[in-house]
Amino acid sequence: MRQRHEKITDLDTTTVKFLSLQQLAEVLNVARRTLYYHAEKGALKVVKRGGVRRVPIAEARRYASAA
Repeated sequence: MRQRHEKITDLDTTTVKFLSLQQLAEVLNVARRTLYYHAEKGALKVVKRGGVRRVPIAEARRYASAA
């Protein structure tokens, strides 16, 4: 069963250390597949935690400011 993730509305005020690609997609209002594409190309740095790709919050902020 899939776990629900915390709803993130602002990258600057969140206290989490890592975001799922789905959470970041919701914040940036883009498709999750777009983030997978950028991760594959190296424009978005992700780490694998527990077999799932996660984006460190600092990287999410950098990526959002560059977009």
